[in-house]
Order: sequence, then structure tokens, then C-alpha cells
Amino acid sequence: MHTFKFALAASMIGLAGCATPPPSSNPDDYGPEPTNVEQIIRAYMDRALKDPGSAQVRFDRPLRRGWYSGQYGWVQCLQINAKNSFGGYNGFRPNFFFIKHGRVIAASHGDGGYGDLLVNARCNS
Repeated sequence: MHTFKFALAASMIGLAGCATPPPSSNPDDYGPEPTNVEQIIRAYMDRALKDPGSAQVRFDRPLRRGWYSGQYGWVQCLQINAKNSFGGYNGFRPNFFFIKHGRVIAASHGDGGYGDLLVNARCNS
């Protein structure tokens, strides 16, 4: 029962971060649509991963307009398989990237547990 309560609370917390407001009728609210999403995300991964060159990335969802933490921007959800500290791959994990004005403003990464719940809530809202 405690596991169910934790999962429910985690889902609610994850959804609260990206509640969907009415779409803005002003395209300027979102900033320009990034045409180099892969470059933007790879630059972020260069700073975040231990071995960014070995990361396998699957862009399995389209870029979309979104809302996160009180602002409009662009959402890219994808799968990343990266090496861990021991040099082995962890397996593909879901990742959420919120992009505005050509840079990653926020990101969430799946970890096989709670992180997956959080990313999936943000990517499916």
C-alpha cells in the first residue's frame, strides 16, 4: 500500500511541474522553434554525462510546444543509453528536455525508478 501511495504522490508531483495551461495564441511566448535540437541536447549532454561521446540517443517523439515551470517553450522527449562509471551501458532511459531560445532550460532523466515516473509524467502531459 505504501508503494502505491508513493507512486501516486510521485506522479502528482511530476504533473505539477508541467501542468498544461491553455495554448498561447502568441507564438512569441514559446520563443523561436529550435532547428538544431540534436545539437542543443548534445551540448547539454557534453556537460552532464561522464562519457558523452558514447551516448546512444533515440529521438522517438517529435518536438512540441510546451509549458514548464511557469513558462512556454519547446519540449523534446527522447531515450538515452549512456555508460555508467564502470563503463557499461545502463539501457535506454526516458529523458525530458525543456528548451527555450536555443538552450536547455530544464531536464529530467530516467533512472529506472522514480526518475522514469517523473520523465514520463512530463512527457505525457
